[in-house]
Amino acid sequence: MNKEDVDFMKRILPKHYICEPREKGVHCYSNEGIPDDQGKDDHWEIIQKAIEQKFGDRLMEIFFQVSTNYMKFTVYLRPPITD
Repeated sequence: MNKEDVDFMKRILPKHYICEPREKGVHCYSNEGIPDDQGKDDHWEIIQKAIEQKFGDRLMEIFFQVSTNYMKFTVYLRPPITD
């Protein structure tokens, strides 16, 4: 994936996340994660909507390797369309 995709993920996630390029996406992880707000403003929902809006049709899936507090996941993307 391109540097722009990784940089976007770094911008929308809390600073304690590490984001790295993968062949088909961006892998992000943190020892802290994002706690479940239990009915309050859902921080993860906002992040997910930003991912969906940014990547649109390129987004294939968000796969959680560790779903507890969204600690480790990969955003799988289709390659950008080039002219």
